[in-house]
Parts: sequence; C-alpha cells; structure tokens
Amino acid sequence: MTRAKISIFLPEELVNYLDQKVENKSIFIASILQQWRQQQEAEELAQAFLAVDELELGWTDEWQTAAIINSEALWLK
Repeated sequence: MTRAKISIFLPEELVNYLDQKVENKSIFIASILQQWRQQQEAEELAQAFLAVDELELGWTDEWQTAAIINSEALWLK
C-alpha cells in the first residue's frame, strides 16, 4: 500500500485527547476512515439490493444466498 502524507487541523482539545488515548494517531485515523469506507460500501450494497427488489428483477436462490453471504462478510470486517 502506498502511503501519502496529509495535514489536518483539529481543535486542540481533540489533539490532546488523541495524545492521551492512542499511541499512533496516523494508524488510528486510518482505521477510522477504513471503517467509514466499509460502512459506506455496505450501505451502497444494501441500496442496490433494494433497487433489485423494487424493480422486481427477482433473485434466484443462488443469487440471494450469495448476496446474503457477501453482505454479512462486509459487516464482519
């Protein structure tokens, strides 16, 4: 994975809190962003499932099982 450096500005109280609670702020912020990204992807997938249902395109049992397994896998990450 390639890394890039960014600068962010936070209120001093948040910086102090982070200093007290985490060893590595970069790793902490990266993990929070990764969790947020996974949540966004899961929500998009759920919306796609709803669209298929609303359009009554139908699911075969095989597709439905695969969709459930994929959505569960996203939530478990």
